[in-house]
Amino acid sequence: MCVPPAHAGYGYLASVLFLFYMAWTCVQIPHLAWGAELADGYLERSRVVAIREAFFMVGILSAVVLPVILFGTAHLELRPIMRLYATMTLVLVPLTASAAAWLAPDRPHAEAVGSAFGKEVLHVLRGRNDFVRLIAAYSFMQLGLTIFDSVLLFLVTRVLGL
Repeated sequence: MCVPPAHAGYGYLASVLFLFYMAWTCVQIPHLAWGAELADGYLERSRVVAIREAFFMVGILSAVVLPVILFGTAHLELRPIMRLYATMTLVLVPLTASAAAWLAPDRPHAEAVGSAFGKEVLHVLRGRNDFVRLIAAYSFMQLGLTIFDSVLLFLVTRVLGL
């Protein structure tokens, strides 16, 4: 899946992007919420989030620089780079997730206060049209940015020929 076949078209791209973003959501939501669960106070939570974001930036820089180091700059092709990313993901995600689960302290869970979905949310949003419009605009903006980010590589390589 990470190395598309030569005849892959727009349907393949759309289905792979849909599956990728669904899987990413399943991983990212608990990962982002975990920082709040690891620490008690505001400063500790800020420190956990800052460290997480620092490692995120190191990961992005590594993903950009590693193909240049391994393959050189003369013949950078998309297929070996995607194969490298897929292999690294299949190896590093289980290793780091296992290490995090093993090394992170087991904390007692707080009592559930109630559900944040359903009638309570609709009741809070009723009569707040400006806020609903803001959330809708933000959602559409994020959708547009996500679509742009998803097809940028293909735009640069296929349409612009760079």
